[in-house]
Amino acid sequence: GYHVFVDLMPQANWGHPVLHLFIDVDLNKVATIEDQFTPWFNGLPDSVIVLLRYGRPPQDENNPDPFGK
Repeated sequence: GYHVFVDLMPQANWGHPVLHLFIDVDLNKVATIEDQFTPWFNGLPDSVIVLLRYGRPPQDENNPDPFGK
């Protein structure tokens, strides 16, 4: 399956509304969990693909940091 992380307030610091969508491999079921934190804290794991940043594809796929750091 797939885990989709949705940051509802991308310019805010830690502890704000986010969504975690868990989609089964057949794309038939979706579970939505409301939360307050990202699923990672020390950078993005290699398995993460950033599709959109601020509503647009990231300019640099190797540096998907939303603040350009």
